[in-house]
Amino acid sequence: MKKLILIIFCFAVISIAAAQHAKTYHEKGIAKYKAGKLEEAVELFDKSIALDPTDYASWHDRAVTKVMLKRYNESLPDFDQAV
Repeated sequence: MKKLILIIFCFAVISIAAAQHAKTYHEKGIAKYKAGKLEEAVELFDKSIALDPTDYASWHDRAVTKVMLKRYNESLPDFDQAV
């Protein structure tokens, strides 16, 4: 029983850490977007999504960035995921 509790605790800590890193990548992506560095923004949103695929904001912001890059077909699945 103690091992199970320890495993659950470790999983929770790892999940929280991953979400924190995802948020950091997302914020950096927004900064790159605002600076007009759209390709770099997409890469940062990619990293954010890889760490936390449930974060709708990263999916949405990556989709918007792809639209600005005129990569319309690539943006559609991202918009779907955001919804």
